[in-house]
Amino acid sequence: MKMIVLRSTLFNALFFGWSTIYLTICLPILILPPRASSWVGKVWTRMTFAMLKSICKLDHEIIGLENLPEPPFIIASKHQSAWETMVFSILVDHPCIVMKRELNWIPLFGWFTARSGAIGINRSGGASALKQLVALSRKAVAEKRPIIIFPEGTRVEPTKKFPTSPVSPRSIANSKSRWFPSH
Repeated sequence: MKMIVLRSTLFNALFFGWSTIYLTICLPILILPPRASSWVGKVWTRMTFAMLKSICKLDHEIIGLENLPEPPFIIASKHQSAWETMVFSILVDHPCIVMKRELNWIPLFGWFTARSGAIGINRSGGASALKQLVALSRKAVAEKRPIIIFPEGTRVEPTKKFPTSPVSPRSIANSKSRWFPSH
């Protein structure tokens, strides 16, 4: 148990230190096109996963990527942790991630997610949030970007069911993109 606490503490210290230094150094990239901010996210995620593997001994295996078509497509993922929110930035090129808008307010991190073209949704926005989701999803499809959405709208334990958010894949069903569930 002591080793888990030690590894977790070390990982968190390095993660927040790394994130702050790296994203600060990358600030000038925010003036470049959105794809450049996606690249920043890709490097940040790869380094985070490398730290998880070396410090926490946490690794992963991805299977089934060969089944994804050329973009645009939509991946509907179960939201169980922060891990799956990051992994899509390295699995697909320049993803358009649907997320709660408050994440764009996080200094440094949020500036890059917003600049990369993530769709920040006001989850209590009702019909206006749905209209925004549809409009921005159509824009992402026109740009041939994969769309990543977490239909439950919040993290849910693997064994629990949570009602699908009104801001869900059904909202962008007319996007003319292929759907892929992810677990």
